[in-house]
Amino acid sequence: MVDPIVEVVNSQVGVLILTGVMVLVAGIVAALFELTKPKPEESSEGEKLNPYLAGEPESVVTRVDAPIDALYWGFAKGWGKKLYNYLREVMHSGNLNDWCSYMALWMGIGSIIALVGIVAYLIWGWSAW
Repeated sequence: MVDPIVEVVNSQVGVLILTGVMVLVAGIVAALFELTKPKPEESSEGEKLNPYLAGEPESVVTRVDAPIDALYWGFAKGWGKKLYNYLREVMHSGNLNDWCSYMALWMGIGSIIALVGIVAYLIWGWSAW
């Protein structure tokens, strides 16, 4: 005799239940991650403040006679510098937690895409693909 619970929980419902459990566990882990995240430290010294110039000295950027690469240096000194400063302040704190946040973001996006694909497959089946 087959257990009534086994009859009710077929493979598709089982996948949905396990997906819900996975989302719940991920939410708990994300909440714990946010609660234990250390406060960012403000620092005005060190490697964090030096711009990355692809191995070139800083005098290359300040040169008046920029020949053919004037467009590149115009970008690097203008909009690119603002973008670099923003990304440096946001991403380059030297804190391992920032890297974990970045990786968790991409893992979360990948999981959401996979979940949407699985749910679409369960709803419409293989014939819709």
